[in-house]
Amino acid sequence: MIIKNARIYRLSAPLPVTAETLEQALTEFKWQAPSGQEFSRSGFYHPLHNSIKPLVAELDNDIFVIAVKTTQKILPAAVINEQLQPLIEAGELEAGRQLSRKEKQQLKEDLQQSLLPRAFSRSTITATYIDMAGQQIIVDTASSSKAEDIFALLRKAIGSLPALPWLDNHKLNSQLQLWLQNQNLPVGFVLGHNTQLKAPDEEGARATFKDHLLTADEVQSHLQDKLVTQLQLSKTDTCDFTIRDDGSITGIKWADAITSTNDELGWDDLQARMTADLFLVTSELRKVLEAVNSSVSGVQYANEPQQKPIEKSPIFNAEDEDPLYQEAVAFVIAERRVSVSGVQRKFQLGYNRAARIVEAMQNNGVVSRPRANDGQRTVLIQEP
Repeated sequence: MIIKNARIYRLSAPLPVTAETLEQALTEFKWQAPSGQEFSRSGFYHPLHNSIKPLVAELDNDIFVIAVKTTQKILPAAVINEQLQPLIEAGELEAGRQLSRKEKQQLKEDLQQSLLPRAFSRSTITATYIDMAGQQIIVDTASSSKAEDIFALLRKAIGSLPALPWLDNHKLNSQLQLWLQNQNLPVGFVLGHNTQLKAPDEEGARATFKDHLLTADEVQSHLQDKLVTQLQLSKTDTCDFTIRDDGSITGIKWADAITSTNDELGWDDLQARMTADLFLVTSELRKVLEAVNSSVSGVQYANEPQQKPIEKSPIFNAEDEDPLYQEAVAFVIAERRVSVSGVQRKFQLGYNRAARIVEAMQNNGVVSRPRANDGQRTVLIQEP
């Protein structure tokens, strides 16, 4: 079992469970095949192999491994539409009129229910790693909704799950800009060859580079008006991965030095081999996450310049801030909206300088943080 993606969450309080008590809690919600009329069903499953029965695998590095199996019935839209159309035509003929949207939807739902017992099924198994020592939960998926579904099931089983995002997104976004400039990279990491940038304005122009030299001018020039949304990093002899601006890690490719380490163990003892492999990759992933977290949290390393933080100051007398700060504040209050690109265009500034001005406004209470769903900010004060 190799971890390919990681949705990482921080535990705000220790989980009061042991491997034994967690096993007992999960058993009540163990996976079962969906009945004839069920479209899907999820439940806890064997994390190592279906022949290895425990629902919790305890590793020597204080990590519990669990898994959730989801089975869904497959009803192709083309099949439904082909069988639905005659039903609609018959209904309209009988009623002597066109059916309403609600009536058509009811016919569709009835048809789906009738087809479910004959539908094929598709199952997926998603592993989840509870790092008791590092106080983190890692879900092997790129989908936030799938991670939330697993958390909902886990909360039913154990009662509560105090999980929070593992990184401050605002700090992460700032670091992504620096990392792409080959600055302040986590210790032991180098730039990969893939990145994606997006303009923070309404148009949202994107620039994507694959298998590219990221330090080239044609890439770096996009930092003037765009934010990094995806960036590939590489840790020598360990793995390559892409970190996204929401804190998720995708496309993990483990080096041969990792995947071949336990080859001498063979596969005669399946449980021992899979446990050894999981111990290895979870230990290495823990090191990767610690390095990324340290970098995002602002830990300074040797030979790096110490950056002076933006200090809170009065709204219109912000000492040591940009000379255009007060004019920019007056501008966003008058416009009743704020964006980095708007400040950039108004005062003919570079993107980084405009971003620092907007960040100062946020720190001083002039504007809100960017919303998670669309990145937009709100002007918090009404007049100068």
